[in-house]
Amino acid sequence: MLKPERMSLETIFRRIRRLDRTFYSVIACNGQEPTEADLKKLEKQAGYALPEPFRDFTKSSLGGLYVEVREEHWPSSQLGDVGPFWSFLRALKVFGISPDIPAWLDVRTQTKEFRRTSGLPLVPFLAVEGDANRYCFDREGRILQWDHETGETTRVRRSFASLLVYELDQLEARRKQKMEKAKPKAKAKPKAKAKPKAKAKPKAKAKPKAKAKPKAKAK
Repeated sequence: MLKPERMSLETIFRRIRRLDRTFYSVIACNGQEPTEADLKKLEKQAGYALPEPFRDFTKSSLGGLYVEVREEHWPSSQLGDVGPFWSFLRALKVFGISPDIPAWLDVRTQTKEFRRTSGLPLVPFLAVEGDANRYCFDREGRILQWDHETGETTRVRRSFASLLVYELDQLEARRKQKMEKAKPKAKAKPKAKAKPKAKAKPKAKAKPKAKAKPKAKAK
């Protein structure tokens, strides 16, 4: 029987395999997976142990995960773009560690920056691109969502695997909505011109009455 953390990992792998690569680009540390020693070093920097499901995921080929909708289907936002908030959320990332991981995906870099700006001893691990809020682990391994506007945290009643699958499902729903809105609207067919009404036939003129004959005069 699979261990709970392994079951979580299998759940995530199944969900990633279901992504249509026609629409999505998936980047991970495939081939550069961190070792147990790397995880221990990360936990030493964090100040506490991280949850087993996240550790298992980080050491897998999916660690340092970045999923985005391809540019041709959902172009990156540009300075000055306007639209509803959801229309800027075209990707998600799970922070990880590997030799060549970029800083924006490196959990070590992101933890340092998060703690500096928030003042909270948490470890951010998941973010939706375009949203400044962060999902974080606390010292007890609980998942909290940090609100960048209020600075407050809210407990998330999901496991690591179910949260990641949920956010992947949300990304898929936004992708469909975005592509539906981008479809050119079908032009309305021009209305058929109304046939001109037939002109009414002119009424026949009444014949003039015959003049009465003058009466004969009496002799």
